[in-house]
Amino acid sequence: MRVESLRERGPAAALGPALRQMRAPQIHVHVDLDVHDPALAPANEFAPPDGLTPVEMQDCVRAIAAERPIRSATIAAYDPAVDPRGLALEAGLQLIELLATVASAR
Repeated sequence: MRVESLRERGPAAALGPALRQMRAPQIHVHVDLDVHDPALAPANEFAPPDGLTPVEMQDCVRAIAAERPIRSATIAAYDPAVDPRGLALEAGLQLIELLATVASAR
């Protein structure tokens, strides 16, 4: 899925149809932090420009959790040498907190 589509449709509308087609009753969420726009949260040297904002990524997690219980998660692709201000680290920590919250809510 393209970032533009996600932004135009919103996370719930963009992700919902695929999530509803899944047969699994619960889900594992894997997030490479380089999905974030490197101007906002530089996770590693491979992150392409114009990625998601941290809030957009959090909204995606909420949309996923609304469709399926999240039972496990992975946060990956972080290089602290590329993130001297800790922006991607903070985005990752916020995601971990959100994932823990939505996982325990169901």
